Amino acid sequence: MSKSVEFKVVGLTFVPTYPDNLLAAGTMIGDREKAAGWSALDADAPSAGLPVALIRNPENEFDPNAVEVHLPALGRRRGMVGHVPADLAAKLAPSLDRGDEWVARMEKVLVNPEHPDRPGALVVMECVARVAVAV
Repeated sequence: MSKSVEFKVVGLTFVPTYPDNLLAAGTMIGDREKAAGWSALDADAPSAGLPVALIRNPENEFDPNAVEVHLPALGRRRGMVGHVPADLAAKLAPSLDRGDEWVARMEKVLVNPEHPDRPGALVVMECVARVAVAV
């Protein structure tokens, strides 16, 4: 797995607070951009993304490698936004289980103008510390 990975969050519509949770996140990201004094359209601008927690859920009935995506800025009740896609979760789960440290941020809330009521989310994650594996 490469050091930095970008993915679209899946399973969004199964979260009871969807789409309000993502629309609120989009507002927060936009507010951070304005406070920093730059436009999201500026390719050289730093990320104003929101910190994300990646939480393993090996008890998930559909995928034993499940990794949940939580957005702490939304609070405990609205914080879960979805899951890491299954193919990526299959690679990420062993890393998380071994204790490797990953940082992640929601870079964007994706809104299709034709379906503004069904936003998506783009997350970037990076491994910051790997646990040595004894052989």
